[in-house]
Amino acid sequence: MGYNASLRELYDREVPGFLKKLEKQFPDRLDRLTGPFLMHCWDDEYGACNKRLMVVGKETNEWHRVPANDPDAVPALVRKYEDFRLGTNPAKPYDGNFLPTVRKLHRALNGEQLPLGFMWNNLWKLDENCKSPSQCVQSFLLHEFPILRSEIEACDPQVVVFFTSYGNDEALRSLFPGATVRAVPGFACKELAEVCGLGRLSFRTYHPGYFVPNPHRVPALKEVLPKIVAACKGV
Repeated sequence: MGYNASLRELYDREVPGFLKKLEKQFPDRLDRLTGPFLMHCWDDEYGACNKRLMVVGKETNEWHRVPANDPDAVPALVRKYEDFRLGTNPAKPYDGNFLPTVRKLHRALNGEQLPLGFMWNNLWKLDENCKSPSQCVQSFLLHEFPILRSEIEACDPQVVVFFTSYGNDEALRSLFPGATVRAVPGFACKELAEVCGLGRLSFRTYHPGYFVPNPHRVPALKEVLPKIVAACKGV
């Protein structure tokens, strides 16, 4: 079974029930919540990569909303991701700093010829008013929809980079029981850390939004990305 088929099987199994729970739990918040954020994999490009990469951001800045009773909910959510084409669709311009940073990392690992060859995921599968969901929604997601673990298994990346900042480390520990976070030599733990216990090389660092507006921050993005690339050489 291909990566994309594995994801679709996972989503068909897990998402409809989650949407029903979401509507029951937060009927007064539904107009503020968008998602869940579901992925599409371009199998030919992703499978051809030297280092299969999954990057995990925090949340979307508004996404697609579907009602729980929509039989087309999963296809519609996946199609939103597919149409976006990792920010390369000229009809859907992307002006953020997250995906350009991810592309630099992807090209350093896999060259220029596979622009759709990485997986973009998010820690929080819903956003609320275009930002991270409130604490009660975060807790609900961690307990009722910890699908990130299964998505990683389905996509089998060799490298996972969490651009989630150290403030979300407790969420990572909740999603991945037994995982530990330790500083990469030469960096403070909050700056760049290895996430151990995921069964693959994994890192956590700041969201690119921390670096890009102020290139003089220490550490600089130009120090963090090469360190991750160098650590991946032996994977």
